[in-house]
Amino acid sequence: MTLSEDEFKKRRQQLAEHQNQVRAMAANMQQQAKALEQQLIQSLTPKGEAALKSLIEERKLELVLNRQLSLYANADADITDELVKRINKDN
Repeated sequence: MTLSEDEFKKRRQQLAEHQNQVRAMAANMQQQAKALEQQLIQSLTPKGEAALKSLIEERKLELVLNRQLSLYANADADITDELVKRINKDN
């Protein structure tokens, strides 16, 4: 089956429109994720911030990364469980 030149152009344009819609949806989802992340960070403050600062001081940490940013870390480097325990300690 072959398509006429006009039909080919029409389908290519439709495909481009769909790709643009998908890109717009992805950008919107990223904005929503950032907003949710900010809400979470704000909800943890100041208790979460205090717990994190105490862990940083106790372990003399110079850098704290989230899991998405780290390529490799040994098990001792992950402070997530300890941080959660400290945040939930008074609840």
